[in-house]
Amino acid sequence: MAIPTVVNVGAVSSAAGATISPTMPASVLTGDILLLCIESAIAEGTVTGGSETWVAVADSPQTIGSGATLSRISCYWARASQYSPTSPTVGAPSNHQQGFIIAFRGCHGTGNPWDVTSGGTEAGPDTSLSITGDITTVADCLIVLLCGQSLPDATSTTEFGAMTNADLASLTERVDNTMTSGNGGGLFCGTGTKASIGSYTATTLTTVTSASHSFMSIALKPPQATTFTQAIAAVAVPVATLTRLNTFSRTLAAVAVPVATLTKQMYVVMSATATGVATLVTALLFSVSAAAVAVGVATLTTVATFSKALAAIAVGVASLTATFIAGAAAVVARVQGFIVNVGSMMMRR
Repeated sequence: MAIPTVVNVGAVSSAAGATISPTMPASVLTGDILLLCIESAIAEGTVTGGSETWVAVADSPQTIGSGATLSRISCYWARASQYSPTSPTVGAPSNHQQGFIIAFRGCHGTGNPWDVTSGGTEAGPDTSLSITGDITTVADCLIVLLCGQSLPDATSTTEFGAMTNADLASLTERVDNTMTSGNGGGLFCGTGTKASIGSYTATTLTTVTSASHSFMSIALKPPQATTFTQAIAAVAVPVATLTRLNTFSRTLAAVAVPVATLTKQMYVVMSATATGVATLVTALLFSVSAAAVAVGVATLTTVATFSKALAAIAVGVASLTATFIAGAAAVVARVQGFIVNVGSMMMRR
């Protein structure tokens, strides 16, 4: 399975005591995953409006300190419901806030798009930052790393240094922004890839300004396989089921046939002498178990009833459109009154 990818990152929006409306990233498609990441003092306002429904990610928010030393990071997510969705509005905070939206593609298509999340804080003030790791349970995750910083009270896009983590590949900085509004603060986002299942340690980096830090780690997972089971009971088999099984390529023999090998068009060939009703019953009454176990021909003759019009290949369609019943005796009773024309006959299923 391929690791999810970053589509685009919208521009950072910031304000002191006022609402913000972060820019929606370019080229967003229906089904893409959107993360709205916000650094604020005390708390950001309520997220409303736009075309999407935003929900807080697990382990959000992370907050530490107070006043000028307060550090808070929050993250909300949405699954794009349309091409080019519109941005939400984040209500006015008591001090300041800054935020952006980042879009991802190739994530799990239902429910929460993440495998695991974690969060934490560092009181500081210091210039070292260690974003807590986690333990993934699926392969090919994209790790999103977020940080909120209490300072500086300045404008910069080079506050955060390079990331280091031996457990993650393709470490890439996505957002590095500080602001002067209110108490000032910094906002960081980076990504890395985790191909194998298991733990990844903390991601470390340094900052220019000594400050307190709050952070999160989000492991976005790729689509996961879903297993479907269909039991075929000894009752009438609907045509839709027979149509779905019409993708095999194998001549049935009186030996065990693993289901896994029945993968293409299946042909059951009867010789020109196979005109007896008993032979016809043996050839026609069968089904295929969905379980990956060996299924013998003897087992495949127990389905009670099915009706299927066969293509006009060597056998007239009208001759084979009757309903067949399991058991030779039952079939004999049913075939009275009509003629089965078989001569070098092939049934395609």
